[in-house]
Amino acid sequence: MRGWGSWKRAVLCAALAAVVGFCTWRALAPGGGIRFAPSTLLVDVATGELFEFRFGGGRTLSVPARHPRTGVRSLLPVREENGRWFIGSRELAGLSKLAVAPGAVLSLTTGEVRAFWGARAAAPSAGGS
Repeated sequence: MRGWGSWKRAVLCAALAAVVGFCTWRALAPGGGIRFAPSTLLVDVATGELFEFRFGGGRTLSVPARHPRTGVRSLLPVREENGRWFIGSRELAGLSKLAVAPGAVLSLTTGEVRAFWGARAAAPSAGGS
């Protein structure tokens, strides 16, 4: 910082302190920080039945998740786009490793699945186990 007067250094340090202080305040302020989704939708790739997994209370989800009635790992995350349901490309890549036939998967290239709500299916157990 040659040629910088002491007042310029003081202004630079004050500005730096203000930026660090603001970022810290935003990160620690109530209601600030990262907000996670309260739940996620899963589809049974064998049948197309939809499940809602609610996070909270320290619950985590491993994918593929276990079906709550059969115990078989056949549940994958799903998203809705214009009334059609899709699983992601990452999940499509591991589809052949599942212990069930992916009968609900309509397209192995787009990830489109035939999905439906059963009796508003219960969420799988915590940890997907």
